[in-house]
Amino acid sequence: MPGRFATAPGARTGLFAPELDRLFLAARAGGHNEEVVIWIFRPAR
Repeated sequence: MPGRFATAPGARTGLFAPELDRLFLAARAGGHNEEVVIWIFRPAR
């Protein structure tokens, strides 16, 4: 069963790359002085 975890507000777009065993998650900027970020997660074993 998929797990759940808290992300940044506005985070919506994600991609799991099985060949890299990573989840990439894009989170939009929250304001004029904030940058867009991409979070990279590795599943726990």
